[in-house]
Amino acid sequence: MHLGLDVGYGYTKGISGQNKRVLFPSVVARGFERAIDPFLKEDTDIIKNLYVKITTDDSSSSGYYYIGELAQRSSPFSVFDLNAHRVEIAETKILMAAASALLVDKDTAEFKVVTGLPLKQYKAQKDAFMGQIKNFEAVVEFPDYNIKRVIKFTDVNVFPQAAGAVYTALTMPNVYDYFIKNTYIVLVDIGFKTSDFATFYYNGKLDFIPDLSNTIDIGISRVLNFIDKIYTQKTGANADLETLMTIIREGRIYYRRKFIDFTNELNELKKETFQAIMKAVLNTLGDKYERISTVFVAGGGAVDLFMQLKDAHYKLVVIPEPQFANAKGFLKVAQSM
Repeated sequence: MHLGLDVGYGYTKGISGQNKRVLFPSVVARGFERAIDPFLKEDTDIIKNLYVKITTDDSSSSGYYYIGELAQRSSPFSVFDLNAHRVEIAETKILMAAASALLVDKDTAEFKVVTGLPLKQYKAQKDAFMGQIKNFEAVVEFPDYNIKRVIKFTDVNVFPQAAGAVYTALTMPNVYDYFIKNTYIVLVDIGFKTSDFATFYYNGKLDFIPDLSNTIDIGISRVLNFIDKIYTQKTGANADLETLMTIIREGRIYYRRKFIDFTNELNELKKETFQAIMKAVLNTLGDKYERISTVFVAGGGAVDLFMQLKDAHYKLVVIPEPQFANAKGFLKVAQSM
């Protein structure tokens, strides 16, 4: 089977060759073997209740885990792991194992997998990452649903994250209508912790310009961090991850018998975040910024910042299903392996 897996700092996205998809927060918390089954489990969505047992040859990634929304709800210690060296942490394998097991319907499956790293980390970490996940094998169980899968990554490849989104953008209908000869095309991939931008020169064909491409340490987590401080100012209390994510999603939170609204603060923070990303693009391209004919936008941040994108560039195009743009592109590469 072929898989495209995008293990982001904020969300894990996966898509199979059968177009089956998964999406859940990239949050892992240590779980425990449950003494009793949860109530009403037959009425719950497995994605919202990822209680998982993983068994591998590596003890650091074996055990019971709460993953995604369940980790946010159930563990006071759940956090997004923003470690720049993703290849060194067990959580990356745990997230990949869980996503892969959810994407297959048979008990045992071997996968050709393509995944990604931020542009800045790609060269330094690619080989180590491939070494970590090639021939990775795990038994993945979802005890609440009596599901057990044995998964193995028989062939793997690692791409720069923005490259996956580029593959997806190039499959858009009439995409070349957006291209003007002798101009620059920029793809901005807005993530949770970081954002990548890849710059191309179009002269009848697209040429990637590495020196005008980069990863910047600005993403949606910037909004989360400021909302955390504003929440404390408004309530005098500390916010856990579930509280912060509810505010980001709903724009308000129920606290001490009333709703506290964060709509204005969220709108302003999102606007400032996207302006900071585009300023980084401007600083890198310099005078060539004025020769950009089209800016394509991908990533989960394209969803969160949609209202702020409209005035950023006269020809700005949000890739369809932007949160899955990298995963879909990775799948296309996997299918050619």
